[in-house]
This record gives sequence, structure tokens and C-alpha cells, in this order.
Amino acid sequence: RMEKLFESDASLAWTPSKSYRISILSQPPCFVFQDIKDDSKDCLIIEKDESGPLRHYRKTSAEVRTLMAHYVSSREIYGVLGIMRIPSGVFLVVIESCKLAAKIKDHEIYSITDTSFIPFEDVSDLDFNERQAVEKANQDVRKWLSNHFYFSYTYDLTNRFASNETKELAPQSRFFWNRHIMSYFVKNKLNDWIIPVMKGFAGHAKCRILGNSFTLVLISRLSCMRVGTRFNIRGVNDDGNVANYVETEQIILNGDGSSSSFVQVRGSVPVFWEQKMVRGKHRTAISRTTEATSHAFRNHFDDLIETYGKVQVINLLGKSSDERIISDEFEAQLRLMKSGDIQYRYFDFHEHLGSSGLKFNMLEPLLVDELGANILKFGSDCISPQGQSILQQKGVFRTNCLDCLDRTNVTQGAVARRALTISLQLMGLLPKASAADEIRSSGVEEQHKTIWANNGDALSFIYTGTGALKSSLTRTGKLTLGGLVNDGIKSVKRTYQNNFLDNDKQEIIDFFLGNHEEQLEDENSLSQLLKSRETEFSQSKPISFFVGTFNVNGKRPSEDIGKWLGEITSDQPSFYIIGFQEVVSLTSKNVWNADETNTQDWHRKIITHISAHHKYVLLRHYQLVGVVLSAFVRADQVDQYREVHSEIAKVGFIGIAGNKGAISLRFHYQATTFCFTSAHLAAGHSNVEERNKDYSDIIQSTSFRLTRGKVGILDHDYVIFFGDLNYRINMDYGEIRREITQRNWHSLLEMDQLTTMMHQGQVLRGFTEGGIDFAPTYKYDPGTEIYDTSEKRRAPAWCDRVLYKASQPDTLQLITYNMAPVLISDHRPVFALFKALVKFVDKEKLSQIRSELGITDDSPRSLRGSSDSPLSSPPPRSLLVDFDEIPTSASTVSSPGESRDHFFDLRASDPLPRRDFDHSVSKPLPAPPSKTPPALPPKFSPSQGPPLPAKTLSSSNPPALPPKEVPFNPFSDLESFPSHPSEPVRPTNPFDLSTLSQGILQPTLVSPPGPSHAAPLLPPKNANFSGLSVQDPFGSGQQTAVPLQPTAAQSYQLAQPHQPLAPQQYPTQPLYTNPHAQPTAATPNPFAASAFPQPQAQSFPATPAIVTPTNLWSVSPQNAADPFLVFNPTTAPAPNQNTFALQPPNAAGRGAPRGRRGTGGALPQKDEFDPFA
Repeated sequence: RMEKLFESDASLAWTPSKSYRISILSQPPCFVFQDIKDDSKDCLIIEKDESGPLRHYRKTSAEVRTLMAHYVSSREIYGVLGIMRIPSGVFLVVIESCKLAAKIKDHEIYSITDTSFIPFEDVSDLDFNERQAVEKANQDVRKWLSNHFYFSYTYDLTNRFASNETKELAPQSRFFWNRHIMSYFVKNKLNDWIIPVMKGFAGHAKCRILGNSFTLVLISRLSCMRVGTRFNIRGVNDDGNVANYVETEQIILNGDGSSSSFVQVRGSVPVFWEQKMVRGKHRTAISRTTEATSHAFRNHFDDLIETYGKVQVINLLGKSSDERIISDEFEAQLRLMKSGDIQYRYFDFHEHLGSSGLKFNMLEPLLVDELGANILKFGSDCISPQGQSILQQKGVFRTNCLDCLDRTNVTQGAVARRALTISLQLMGLLPKASAADEIRSSGVEEQHKTIWANNGDALSFIYTGTGALKSSLTRTGKLTLGGLVNDGIKSVKRTYQNNFLDNDKQEIIDFFLGNHEEQLEDENSLSQLLKSRETEFSQSKPISFFVGTFNVNGKRPSEDIGKWLGEITSDQPSFYIIGFQEVVSLTSKNVWNADETNTQDWHRKIITHISAHHKYVLLRHYQLVGVVLSAFVRADQVDQYREVHSEIAKVGFIGIAGNKGAISLRFHYQATTFCFTSAHLAAGHSNVEERNKDYSDIIQSTSFRLTRGKVGILDHDYVIFFGDLNYRINMDYGEIRREITQRNWHSLLEMDQLTTMMHQGQVLRGFTEGGIDFAPTYKYDPGTEIYDTSEKRRAPAWCDRVLYKASQPDTLQLITYNMAPVLISDHRPVFALFKALVKFVDKEKLSQIRSELGITDDSPRSLRGSSDSPLSSPPPRSLLVDFDEIPTSASTVSSPGESRDHFFDLRASDPLPRRDFDHSVSKPLPAPPSKTPPALPPKFSPSQGPPLPAKTLSSSNPPALPPKEVPFNPFSDLESFPSHPSEPVRPTNPFDLSTLSQGILQPTLVSPPGPSHAAPLLPPKNANFSGLSVQDPFGSGQQTAVPLQPTAAQSYQLAQPHQPLAPQQYPTQPLYTNPHAQPTAATPNPFAASAFPQPQAQSFPATPAIVTPTNLWSVSPQNAADPFLVFNPTTAPAPNQNTFALQPPNAAGRGAPRGRRGTGGALPQKDEFDPFA
């Protein structure tokens, strides 16, 4: 009855008249904005010229009338929301319809019920399907905008009541939802056309008690700083913004003009946590360790204390496993912060009141009575009838449960009723003696419950898509059968909404708030100006980092892992990225519910070892069955890591089992982005295509939701792909063992599946692998240095690999790539040490340059740079240009004496258990090493033999850098690098053209001058030889090329197509060397040219016409009618052996080559290898 009475309030049963008119003109193409109610106000004209950027100017109403000859159409609107760019185009968004939601004195607050999207460009030329797509996109955004958005012409909804009354206005960006699409108006100071829009709830009720009338107003402001749908956005971000943060203000307006307001806040627990789907249920997990969370936690509470004063925390989470781990982390962070301005109260809502709420009436005596002292001490904002501030609220209640919806709303409503009673007493409307009885008997309590229930429904609908559960309990204080049925229906709707609709809804939110970089419009010019001056406020510095991978075969750490992680010195890497495979045995039980005991043992072992000089902490880890990816960072640098996210990709049984798959971890270190993917691909010698598909599925299915939208694995400055990739060697067991005994790595690599797939561009395109100068890492008899002696006799292979990719050249250097002799598993661990350039931003200089360019804090975040942008900075507190921020007074009061059963004072120690790992060292630390450069771990091989130099394999594979006048070395300040790389030398005449007979050209190779580390030698571009042209693989020209064959005399030889090349013609020296390598006393030069007994893999050309040392196949036609036969020049033809023949296309160019068998050298079996690929 009271709900219907409230909803039928006569003061809300009307729609306001429209205030603005917008006209569209054709000459010039523009929008004309007019104020209908004030004809003396200048009109605003916004037009878009041919070059694209918007421009505006003002004209009087009389001047605008002269333009109406080019009138196209017009409409009356309630206001402009802004200019929005979505995939379907650029639109002017206007308020088409609204209704009155609440009144605060003479200020009217409206709820938006419909909007219109007016295109800047003519859409009449679009075809039917394109118009349908545009209409569908606009319809989805319009539907979202028509729910729970509020605005006012005369009242700043982003600020509290006291600020509006005292005119201390400072629009708060955290509640200014259309600040991004209003950026053009804000930037150009068109303040008289700006209407800030708030999302949340607004409502009022007219009440009467003891003959006195007053108005009760409730306003809830949802923050837009970290906003999203239920399971997409949880916890805190690095700036301290939490999900579902709501400021709720209860306002009492007395008839004599006096008023008061009481503010509470709610928000997700301010730690890094998430809920991901595990076997059909969302499971809660802490995503960062305690040490890596402290900076964000402190940012959150520092902001609360600065804004509101003291903070009373009410934690309503239960004791179930999913909720308890969040409470434990919450309490651990509170202990670390040790702030006297924070008081904490844990109250298990379900335990005390029952999960069904049957003991709802016990909430006040169990909780509110205990909090009554702080309700009194915190007080409220009181305004006199003359508009003067009498009292100020000196503290705030911060309430949370898991979603901050149902339990939180019930509790906040109970606290608000107690505050209502106190405020009515202070205003003289209620006697102290019988306050509670009068509240109940007058109907004020029912009205209060109703408006709070409406508030709960609105906030729940925004976050979950349905109204609040237990809404009937909140309204009436009783649990009814109808209420239970409604709760069941809402639960089903929530499940559907969360699983099928929330992702699309999240995309709409991100576009509206400007979280997509591609949404920039005319501010692009400012962004480009800022980027052009980037060197003035940022500089690149080199850092080192370590990447290791180890298939531990389910073993726990029992050996000294220093052989793998290296000797620890004071000059350690900034961070360690460690990937494990098979950290648990891949049994059916572990596939569906893996234990983390082994993972924690390995973590403790690693931290103990690497923390000898600098303390390292675990930033984040994730376990997918047996695959684990962990990041260890220096404790003194942990606050430099932002936007830390991890995602998994399952590629096991039909894509749902995690026995095979990958974990990807990404983060920002300073202003540079890193992404690491630890993978365990399909096993089996012949399953090459399955492994290729696993890689493709991992890359395509993995995306990270950041502040600015989604990014994929490859959308980072540096990408490292590593793990047990399971690629094998296409040779039998005996042949591989013989080559290993001779340390003939090059012969093995030529038959390595991953090398072949990368050359063909089928996998890891654009990635590079360091030179392999170590024995195959699989498969050993555990505990020995002997390869598999079991009945299966699995062939040795380099299953464990590390590959890397940089978005910019010359910014990432591989220092070391090796395996370590740790014998506990059937695999050997592999490690890589990198040096990378990282961008460091000077925020003071950046702010100064922004001011010079006119990019102020009121610009949209896409201009300022999001938290994960290279131009990032903390978000401003104000968006409007001509408003100055006036911080709320943070008055402090002494802490009340609470019972230790319910409260703990954060200034004192508390025996609450810690949840984080015990990182204490169980044995004495080793003595500090000398200040010599760290020694590399000893290289290991099953047999003795001269070491081979490391070589580099890249899928793009340019043999050498193009010539430069003064090559730039970004690592010139590091002792381990030469001052500059050797300049590639292109000889002016490397070919002697004096001998030309019988189609054979025998040029002489010219040795380049330079130091002992050879400079790269490049052939001349498009050299002509009497009508014959030699194609340069580095040139842009596409000419008919003559096949060139290198000989042992280091010269190029033009071979006749029908003559197979003999094995002895292959060179013993490389044709191209690494221009960056220089031998030093400390580190042997892995690129020394003299050490190459076999040709390099990277000299494989981009075009198949040029045959290089690694192309082991030559092609010769038998006659005009016969197909081409492919011979292996490294083996002599044997009788009755097959060759693989390719049928050339016919004269019309139809058909692909097809194979047949003949006699010749040993070749791959079946028609599966195309030498022309």
C-alpha cells in the first residue's frame, strides 16, 4: 500500500516542457542549438568542415533566422548529452524524453527515458544492411541510456547537497558519466550547454510526523571510474577505484528551510580479486598477493579519508571459502595500513540473520546499536534556513558484501533509519523520548523502507540486470511466499544476463566512457602534438628480465635451482617470469581439480633463491591444471606494475579440458607493455598440425579487458611465447642420438618441426628464437643425464622453447639462451635473459606540456591517457575548465572504544591470520657474491665436443640489417654491448663478370673490411649480368631471378637448373653475421663467423628463386613434358629410392603442383612437403 502511495505522488505525475531546439542546416552542414525559453541567449552552431574536425561559433537568434533558408529539419529536445563515436559512426546524442524523478527544494531532477542519435554524416547512401547495423547499434545504446540516468538544469547531481547549498561547486568526474562525450563542449568552455548526467537512483517522499511535514530525498551516485557488469569488473584497480562504488545521500528538507544530509558509500572489497567460471560456477580468487596490493588499497582509503574524514568499514561477507579468502585479504591489508582513521567491523550477515532473512529484525540490535556511537560522532551536514552550514559530517560508513547489492542495501538502510531519527531530533521534529515509536506509527518508517528498496532495485538492475533480492523483506520487514517466488525468478534472470548479455553491455559502457582509443575525434590533433613532444617528458632506459620454463613432471623442488635461475648478484633482473608445465600429474582428478601444493612449494623455493640481495614478491600467478605462470618482481618496484591481468586458453579435450593450454599474463611496467604466454601444446611426434592449431587458438581466444577496452596477446610492446611447445625432430631415435654425440645441432635443427613451421610462416609469425647451443631438452630418464631408455624410446627433441617479439626494432635484446642441468624431471629447464628498453614518464614535465598545448585535466581520458597508456597519470578530480576543486574537509574525531569482539583498532596489532604465502627463508642466506659480472650457468651436454655459436632464427628472417650511416644502439650505455653495431657493408662490385661461359657465372666474394667480428655482407641491388638479372632479396623490385648457389670457395655460382648441386659445394663460412655481436672477455661472442661449420638458418631468402645454404633441395626439369624432380643434394642417389616430384601447372596456369614418385635421393614421405612454400 505504501509503495503504491509513494509511486502515485502527484508532484511526479507530469512531464516538463522541452527546453532546447536543435536544427539541421545544409549550407553549411551544421547543427544549430537554440534555447527555447530564453530567446536572448546566443545560439550555438557546430559544423564539420571537409577536413574533418568540428568547429563552433555563436550567433544571435536574429542572425540564425537568416540561415533558415537552408533549413533541413528541427526538433525540440531536453538537452544535449554530447558527441559520441561508436563503430557505426559519429552522432550527436540528445535527450528525447524524460520524466520528473525527484525534487530538492525548487530543483527538479529528471530521469532520462529516451534519447536520439543524430548522425553527423548523411546515412542515406548506406545500403539496407549497413543502415540496419547502424540502427541496431544505436538502439542498444539508447536502451542502455534510458535506464537510471538522471540530470538537472539547476542542481549539480555530481556533488552532495551541502556543496550545492553553499555554492562550493566542484563537479566530480567520478560521477560525471557523460564527461567523455561532452569533451568537445568542455574543452571549448561551452559551459552553458553542458548538462552533467549521473547514473544511479533519485527519489523522494513527502512525510509527516507529529503534525510536521518534511521531504525525504534519496540520491545514489554510481562512480564511472571503474564501472562494468557483475563478473567483468571486480575489486580495485591500481588507482584505488573499486567496482560498484556508490555514494548514497539521504536528505531531509524541513518546511522552515533547514535541511540535513547523511552520506554512506558502498564498493567492492578494495583488493585485487576476480570471479571466473570454473566447471559451471563462478569461483572467487585473489589475483595479486598481499605485497602487490598494498599501494592500490592505500590509494583507495587515502581518497576516502581525504573526502569524508574517518571511515567505518562494515564487512558483510560470509565464512564460505569463496568469500572468506576476500575477507582475509581485506583484513591483512588493513593491518598493513595501520591507520587510526579507519575502524573495522566484521558482520557475517547470513550467519546472524539467516540466508533467507528470517531474523531480519535482529539487524538493529546486533549491529546498528553497536554502530550508534559512530553515527552520532560522524554526524551529518546541516544547513540553516538562511543557507549557512551549521554542522559537517566528519566520517563515513563504508559497507560491502560480495556484490555490494542485497545485503549491503539492507544494512545501509538500517543505518540510514538510525541517522534519520537523529536528524529529526536535531531539527526539532521528533522528541527524544519516543522517537522510535513515533517513526513506526506515523508511517515514516514504511516510506523510508520503500524508498530504500527502490534504491536497491535500481542499483541491482544496473549491476546485474535484475532488481534486488529480498526486496519484499526490505519493504515490509517480512518474508512472504510471493517474495520467495520473485527472488527465484530474479536469480534465473541474473544467470541468463550474466552469461549471455553482460559482455555486450560492457562494450556499450566502454564506448560511452571513451575506453576505446579508436574513439578519438577532433582531439587527434592534440594527441599527435603531445606525441611529437614525447621525448621532452619521457626517456627510455634499459632493464633486464628473466624468463624460465620447466616441465617438472609432477615433481616437487628437491634440487638447487640456482643452476636454472643463475647466480644472484646485486645487479639482478627487474622481474622473473616463470612457467611450469605438469606441475601436477595429469590424472583425471587433477584435470578437473588441480592441487596447488606443488606450486606453492616451487614459489617458496624460487623466492628464497632470488631474494638474496633484493627482496622479491610474487606479483601474480595462475594455475591451469599443470600449467603455471608466475611473476616475481622486486618489492621496491611493485607499485610500478599496473593493469596486471591474466587469462587462460584451454586447448585440451574439445577445448574444455585444461590438460593442454596456455596462461597469458600482461602488465604495464612504467609506460611499457609486456605480455607473457606460457603454453603446453599437443603431444605426439606426428601431431604438428594440432600444435599449430593450439597456437592459433591461444592467440585468437585470449584477450584482456583493460581500462581502455580489450587487447590481445600481440597488442603489446614486448611479447614472449614460451613453454613446453612439444615440437619434435623429424629423425629416428638412433640418428638423433648420433648427432647429439657429435654436437651437430645444426643438422638436428634443420629437421626440427618448429623451425620448419616458422620458415613456412605457419606458426609464431614475427617471433624470433635465440641460437640453440644446447642439447635437446627432452626426454631423459629422470635423475640422470641419459635419454629415454624405456621401451618407447622417445626421440630426443627441443620441446622447451622461448621465443620473443618486439613491436619496435632494436628495443629487445636476448642476452642468454640456454638450458640448465636440473635432473629431477624428464625435461630440462630452459631460461632466457633479456634486456629491454622501457619508457619512463616524468609526470611533472608531462603536466607542463599539457598545459602548453591546452590539454587540461578537463580533457577526456582518451587525451590524458588511461591508466595503461604511455601518457598515463592519475585521473583528475574535476573535468570542467572553469571550476576549481574544493576538497571536502577531513575533520577527525577520536576513535570510540569498541568491543574487541566486533571491532579492531588498526593502530594496534591483531591476531587475525594472514592468508598470503610465507616467504620466510628456511635456511641461512648465502654470502653476498663479489661485484663481478654474474657468471652464466654451466652449459650441459651429454657428450663432449666443441661448443657451437648461438644463432638466431626469425620467422620474418632478414639475413642482415640494411646499411646505415650511423647505426643506433639503444644499449650503448651497457658494458656488455659495443658502442655501436658494425655497419653493414654493401660491396660496390662483389661479382667478377669476366668469366661467363656456358651459362655458368663464377663471381668472387669480396671480404669486407672491419674488425674480427665480421660485418654483414649484402649483395648489390639488382645487379645485371648481360641480360641475366640477380634478384636482391632485400630489394623491392620483383624481377625474374637466376638461382644462385654458394660454393665452398665463398663465391656465388649460377647453376644450370637441370644440374643437382653436390654436397661439397656448401660453404663452411657464413655469408651473413650478426652486426650487434662483439666478443668480450666476459661473454663469448655467439655470432663469431669463424665458428660456423654449417650454413645459417636465417639466410633463407624471402623468394624461392634464390637458393641459400639452408635450402637443401634443388629443382631440375627432366624434359619439357616431365614434371620437376626434387633432389636432396646432401645425399647421393641410391638405387630404388624414391624422389618427390612436383607436377608444374599447365600452360593455362590451372591446378596446383602434384607429386609422383621416381628414383633419386632420400626425401620426405607422402605429398606433405612443398619446397616452393
